Amino acid sequence: MLSLIRHFLTALTLTFLANKCMSFGSTIPDVNLTFSEVDSISSSNDRTPIQYELQNVEVLPESTELKENIPEESLPDATLQWHTMFTKIPSDWALFATRTFQVESVPIIVGVVTVTGALYVIDRNSYSNTRKYETGSRRVRSFSDALIRAGDGKYQFGFVGSLALYGLIEDDSRALKTASQMTEAILATGIVVQVLKRLSGRESPIVATGNRGAVRPFPNLADYERHQPRYYSFPSGHIATTTAALTVLCENFPEAKWMRPVSYILIGAVGGSLVSKGWHWYSDLPLGIALGYSFGVIAAHPEGFDITKPNNDTSLDISIAPKLSSSGAELEMTVHF
Repeated sequence: MLSLIRHFLTALTLTFLANKCMSFGSTIPDVNLTFSEVDSISSSNDRTPIQYELQNVEVLPESTELKENIPEESLPDATLQWHTMFTKIPSDWALFATRTFQVESVPIIVGVVTVTGALYVIDRNSYSNTRKYETGSRRVRSFSDALIRAGDGKYQFGFVGSLALYGLIEDDSRALKTASQMTEAILATGIVVQVLKRLSGRESPIVATGNRGAVRPFPNLADYERHQPRYYSFPSGHIATTTAALTVLCENFPEAKWMRPVSYILIGAVGGSLVSKGWHWYSDLPLGIALGYSFGVIAAHPEGFDITKPNNDTSLDISIAPKLSSSGAELEMTVHF
């Protein structure tokens, strides 16, 4: 715990320094210039040039039209402060709730619930099939450990701190903004996930007393802290914060077309590793991914972005569904380019 706090404070300090050292553009007042024509005779030739002299300079009041028509948060480069990553979290939660409980979100909710339910049915078989790779190969174990670190908070904040430091050194405002938004998305997502874990109380596979893990809603908080694997399975915090961080990264660098496919693969690999380690069931993942994506988009687009509509810039489609075969239950992933 002390190590996690230390890494977080380090990342926070770097981001604070970076934001404080940035100089954002100030508002330039409108200037109204009035000119008059003055005739003059040039001594070097017979042509009569037209000269202009400044007759009147009028500084107009600062235009308020932009501020009236566009919310202040729609101008992130001009309003980003060191504390923005914290002060915007409550509004992120409010915006998430508003967007979730609307008619347009019903298909997404139904989809998440359906996939979660389908995966829940085959949780025992899918976990057993994945677990055997973990126990049967030292290389798989090492690879899984490395992937799980991508979802660990201290490594995520370490990356954020590195990105902020790069932005400071290179005077890169986009890198600094991305670091701030990644911190915001990780914290907003992580807090929601921790609340849901303490409400659901589902056993992790590694300590499961039933085929799919016992569910003990609203566990005693002290008991939760002492025996976390008994209660912290649903939803997955690692997959949620990984998705949130990568979503912010992709949204801020849309020209890097390779970033989305790589992110999808990384999210899937982290999810498989969490199951192989016995920390989570596959049915813990869909809600975590949905939460991470939602808060990632909200943090990356303070000006507003409809998360219920597909991004026209994304040409990659991935679907994951349970599948029954002669060898048992398994997952099938389909990728459309």
